[in-house]
Amino acid sequence: MPDGKEESRVLFKVGKNWEEYFTADNIVKQAKKAIDILQKYYPDQDHVLVYNNASTHQKWPDSSLSACKMPKYTLKPESNWLVKVNVIDTKGRQIYAPNGKV
Repeated sequence: MPDGKEESRVLFKVGKNWEEYFTADNIVKQAKKAIDILQKYYPDQDHVLVYNNASTHQKWPDSSLSACKMPKYTLKPESNWLVKVNVIDTKGRQIYAPNGKV
């Protein structure tokens, strides 16, 4: 910036006992701030923002499934991933309990 009063630089202390980690949300916030500054002071120039190949490229929506959080090995067939299922016989027919319920 010509006046040196604005900057998009972010200083933080890494780690869980400090200021957490630099997340994808932090990258977006910093980029928006840099773009605002560039448009304010240098509106007639083209700009390229370059980031290194950091772990922020692994960002996915919070509601997504993550293979990192899935078990490495499949469970035994009778455990069915903790989902209740009907028991079937070798011919694929449902097996009923003595009380008549599936």
